[in-house]
Parts: sequence; C-alpha cells; structure tokens
Amino acid sequence: VLDYFDRDIVVQVPIELGNAGTYRGHQAFLRWLGAWNEAWESFDIRVVETIAVGDRHAVSNVSQTGIGTGSGVQVTRDMGWVFEVRDRRCVYIGLQTDFDAAVAAAREREGLAGAGG
Repeated sequence: VLDYFDRDIVVQVPIELGNAGTYRGHQAFLRWLGAWNEAWESFDIRVVETIAVGDRHAVSNVSQTGIGTGSGVQVTRDMGWVFEVRDRRCVYIGLQTDFDAAVAAAREREGLAGAGG
C-alpha cells in the first residue's frame, strides 16, 4: 500500500479517536497502523460509501467493528475518512468522528467551505 502513498504522507487522528495525533511519512504511518492493530484481536472495516469532494479529496463513510485484545469487548463505530490525492498518490488521510464531519473537513481543505453543494 505504501506505493500509493506519498513518502511524506500525513495521517491526522483527532483526540476523540484511538491513537490520536499527527503522523508524517511512511514509517510513522506504519507505527500508527501497527499500534492500532495491536489494540484489536480482530478488526473489520467496511466502506459504506465514498464521494469525491472537489478535485483532490475523497471521503469514505466507514463502518468499523473490532474485538479488543485482552478485553474481548466488541466495539462498532461509524466514521468518516478523508483522503487527499495529488499526482496519483495519497498525501493525506484524516479520520473524523462521522461522515458529515469528514465531508466538512474535506470541503475546507479543498477551499470549498461555505460554498453551496
């Protein structure tokens, strides 16, 4: 998957979600992903819908279900994922607490905030 990511990819995760922070570059992305995977005995992501926002962004409505490592507790959560693509490579991934927040974030990043439709 790293072939599809810019070498300086930025991943942003808000404090409301697990492994919050800003991660820059391939190695930081792999550390973030590894820490996430360690927290779950099993984890499933299902993309419900993906839309384009402007020329550079896509937003996915994602349903996630996981069983916590050690606790065995099952957690289900819907989220929004923002992707920015330049020169056929993903340069940014931003997680949001829901799809509407992700669309708003993508519109702002795209310079469309406050614009209609």
